[in-house]
Amino acid sequence: MKITEIIKIAAASIKWRRGRSLIATCGIAIAVAAAVAIPSIIDSAMKDWERLVEYRFPNPNMFTVALGMRFGGSMGGGFSFYSYPVFTRDDIDVIRNMDGIKAVYPELNAVPFVKRDVKIVFAPLVFSIMPHETFDMLIPSDWLLKGSIEENAVILEYEAAIFIFNSTDIVGKNFTIVMEGNEIPLNVGAVLKKVKPPSFGSMSNLNLRVYIPMEIIPGYEHIDAFGSLIVVSDNETDKARDRVVAFLKDRLRERKVELMGLEVWGMTLKDEKEMVGSLMSGSEGILYVIAGFSLIIGTVVIAVVALSVIYEELHGITVMRVMGANRRDLFLYVMFIATWIGVLGIIIGLVFSLAASYLLVTAFQLGAFMLPNLNRVVTAVLLSLAVSALAGIYPAYRVSRMDPAMVLSRVE
Repeated sequence: MKITEIIKIAAASIKWRRGRSLIATCGIAIAVAAAVAIPSIIDSAMKDWERLVEYRFPNPNMFTVALGMRFGGSMGGGFSFYSYPVFTRDDIDVIRNMDGIKAVYPELNAVPFVKRDVKIVFAPLVFSIMPHETFDMLIPSDWLLKGSIEENAVILEYEAAIFIFNSTDIVGKNFTIVMEGNEIPLNVGAVLKKVKPPSFGSMSNLNLRVYIPMEIIPGYEHIDAFGSLIVVSDNETDKARDRVVAFLKDRLRERKVELMGLEVWGMTLKDEKEMVGSLMSGSEGILYVIAGFSLIIGTVVIAVVALSVIYEELHGITVMRVMGANRRDLFLYVMFIATWIGVLGIIIGLVFSLAASYLLVTAFQLGAFMLPNLNRVVTAVLLSLAVSALAGIYPAYRVSRMDPAMVLSRVE
């Protein structure tokens, strides 16, 4: 028989048992969609989260030190900082004099208040401006451009202060920083381009981060201890972090500070990115298990559909025998049934994966939508085709070995 004739008969057979075929097709489609869409969504979220980490670490030689706790296990973990004021001025002075340490910024959390008259009111040291706010902001003309974090985000340094601006277009006007009632005027500045800030969940407001010398803060002399430190080191950031963490652990032990189960931790840019990768890989592993179960379900149902040929399509097999079909033709007939189901599931899965990943990334603001990795798509398609074909091999063999006389006796 011709291959085209076998394909037509196989397609007709699928139509008559569309209930089982639908289940098998859905199983393959879910597996393909999960294998393609899940990595795409995670890649989009991870890229956006990495951007967020880079906003927090404008200088690759920076690291943060605070009390913290690690959480999670083999499926991915994270880290939580707690800003308890345990680091004193003396601690900071010792760290500043360590080899390889360039600067230490005691960090205070703050709440911003952005006015339309171009005044920025904040309690230092670090503050954020929500990305949906519309405001004008100016940069003093004597600031030194240090480099860029990302496509349009710019780091500017003025004396000992580091300002990362990531906002709407800046126009040429004056603006004033107001700190606890004391105004610090800044002169006419330059223009920055529009920037799309990181948009990962609730952290989307971190689109402006400022580090300033604590000495210029009104009331600084009354602050005795700080909850976290930002340290700028030389190129050997990991070694500097280890020295600072070891020193602070000894200091707190000497002062018998109650840490409530927490430890002193230091986090560099590399540490943060590794933590993000660990969290994402853990989530990805769990979701791949779901995809695997879907593929198993699809495989089993394809095998059931193909086996049902033996009992439900005896008349069709007889017709094929009359038309001169040999064992090879019958084998291909059943294999085409299994493969057709797999191909249809793959097509549905690919379409669904693209639509679902785009909608989820957009709806939950998980960053910029990224097309699925081509290697992953090819792997998912080939694996699904292989599984579909394997599911049909045994039923196809059974049908091809059936005795024509036995088939006729069952039909009668």
